[in-house]
Formats: sequence, C-alpha cells, structure tokens
Amino acid sequence: MKRPFSTSRELAFCPTLVGSCSSASCNLLFRKIAECHTDAIVVLDTQGLIRYANPAASAMLGKPLGDLVGAPFGYPVRTDRPQELDIVTPSGATCCAEMRFSDIEFNGEPLVVACLRDITELVWLREELAELSLVDDLTGLYNRRGLRTLLDQQLRLAARRRERLVLLFVDIDGLKEINDLHGHTAGDMAIQQTAEIMRHVFRSSDIVARVGGDEFVVVALAANERSASRLESRLHETVDEWSRTSRHSFSLAISVGSVSVSPYDE
Repeated sequence: MKRPFSTSRELAFCPTLVGSCSSASCNLLFRKIAECHTDAIVVLDTQGLIRYANPAASAMLGKPLGDLVGAPFGYPVRTDRPQELDIVTPSGATCCAEMRFSDIEFNGEPLVVACLRDITELVWLREELAELSLVDDLTGLYNRRGLRTLLDQQLRLAARRRERLVLLFVDIDGLKEINDLHGHTAGDMAIQQTAEIMRHVFRSSDIVARVGGDEFVVVALAANERSASRLESRLHETVDEWSRTSRHSFSLAISVGSVSVSPYDE
C-alpha cells in the first residue's frame, strides 16, 4: 500500500488539503501547527539568527517572542545527531532539553529548524535511578555496587599516580542485641549514626560504603599504614564519645581492620 505522506524533509500534507490551500493560507496553517506544538520550534538562518520561534520556544527560553526573532540563537547547531543541553533563562530558571535539527529550504533560502523538547523530568529520573543503583537507601552511603564501581576507578588512578590506598573494614558490634532489646527502629538508628560518624571522620574524597547489614568499607585515598592507624583511632574515639554523650537507649561499639594496597606493585 502506498503511503499518502512523504518521508523526506520536505513538508507534506494530504493532497486534497494542500490542493485547497493558497500559498498564504498554507503558511498560516503551518504557523498554526507550530504555535500549538508543545515542543519548542526555532527556525535559524545561516548566520545563526532566529527567524521564527513558536510560543513553546518563548516559554522554554524565557524570552518574549519579540526579543527572540532576529536575535542569535546562542547554542551550537549540530545536524548530525540529537544533543542534550542545559538551558538557563534570564530569570535563572533551568531545564534540560533534547535538541534536534533539520536542514530545510524555504523560497530558495537554506534554513535550519531546531526542535527542543523539555526532558528535565526524564533527566531527574535517570539520575535518581543511577543513585538508587549505587547508593544505600538507609544511610545514603555507597552500596556494594557503588563501592565496586568507584574502587575499580580509584585503583586505576592510584596505579597511574603510584599512590597507596588503605581499605578499612568496619563492623558494628552487637547490632543484633540492639535489634532484639530495643527494636529494629533502634537498629536502623545505630546503622545511620555509625554512617554519620564515618562521614565526619573521613575525608569527602574517601569512599565510604555500607556493604552489609552491619558492615562498612572505607577506601582512604593516598594513605598508608600510619595514616590508617590514625584513622582507626579517631574512628574509635568518635564512636566512644557519641556513646558517652548520646541520650539514646543503646550505645555504639565497632571493630575495625585495615589493609594497605599498592596498585602499582601489581
């Protein structure tokens, strides 16, 4: 069956519709279609100046239509593939847009049509899913998968820089007893408080992960055995201080072990 519509980049409509249109009325029809489109549509000349913009473009770019037409588009034009870009309006509002370009010719003049679709919510969802796959829900620390991903990267980096790093293994002592005596809510609080202490003790550049119910792993970058010993002592002191001053029904205690790694020796 023959398709009634063209698949080329030339605009095509049902023959009976186009046949009943004068040039002026067809231009008006095209304009009406663009004006009711929810995607931002911008027509550019070869100098990158905006020749036409629809109301959706005005809303996305945060400028009145009168200010857009004749002004530079301001974004790179690449017709070979779609691209994502962050748009910041004059008011400071931001959105992420997917932008596609098409080359057209109108009255013998080469033009470029840019279509921009707001994908801000999609990007947020994509980032949330990425975080969910790498971050522990209860503590906000990296999970086992996140640790594995980042550790692989840091081992390669340490090998190139010929730096050592230290792995510390931290267990919460008596978590089962806390759960049995005070309930699982208290057990969750013990895990969360341990995670918070570890955030305070270790540097933001270090990798801190919860890899099991009461098990944590820390990757201390550019560290050695001496600095590992200091970190262990500081961690124990901070946990002990919390237990002495806390008003919770339970106290915290931890066991810590460490190993120094030299990736460049492998």
